[in-house]
Amino acid sequence: MKTKTNKAKHPEETAMSRIPGSPSNRFWLYLIPGVAMLTWIIIVPGIWNIYLSFTNYRGIRPPVWAGLKNWARLMKDDTFWISFRNSIWMIIAMVVIPILLGLILSSLIFDVVQKKFGPKAASTMRAVYYFPQLLPIAIGSLVMGWIFRAENGALNSLLSAIGLGSLQHDWLGKPDTALIFLMLIMIWIQVGYPLVIFMSGLQRVDPELLRPPASMAPTGGSVSRPSPCRPSSRRSSWWPSPAPSRH
Repeated sequence: MKTKTNKAKHPEETAMSRIPGSPSNRFWLYLIPGVAMLTWIIIVPGIWNIYLSFTNYRGIRPPVWAGLKNWARLMKDDTFWISFRNSIWMIIAMVVIPILLGLILSSLIFDVVQKKFGPKAASTMRAVYYFPQLLPIAIGSLVMGWIFRAENGALNSLLSAIGLGSLQHDWLGKPDTALIFLMLIMIWIQVGYPLVIFMSGLQRVDPELLRPPASMAPTGGSVSRPSPCRPSSRRSSWWPSPAPSRH
């Protein structure tokens, strides 16, 4: 009778892989450059700035401890709160709204455009949305400046051409509209990146998960599914068949 040997991993090899310093445990060495740069560029300057916020320091003489005086004066400064509020709005425009729009647009392109008009149309729309991401922010701001410029801007010229000259406005020069249009510019630039990320994730979804469930099957038809509590009578193709016994 012939016996079939299994090439199982030896217990000593398994124990060796758990020993600190073994080759299988040296993956953390690749993290050292990134952690070092993160510490030197972000963490150390951040801690230093927090310390300086409690001192009087002008860059020449050594810092003099001031306690909470700087923070108390900052909390009473109206300009700080205006800047803080504008920063929150810009974070929303650069992170929150582009992610939400990217998720919605990627779902529409994947479920509607790709199924009705084909993958080429979906790829074209994805490239169109991602194109502003390739532009430097300086060029994107320059283009938007030409559009929303108060004098001879594209938007004001269009309003004047269609007889709506009374709606002309200094869109980027007035506080009531400057923040809104800056947010629109940042959304236009940033929305392409999350859209591409979500599209690549949707294209990797198993098509079996997108099929309708059994409850949505047409009348007169039935969809049979194996019970998770009872083994199926059909054997999977990948399941090895028992070897015939040899006497």
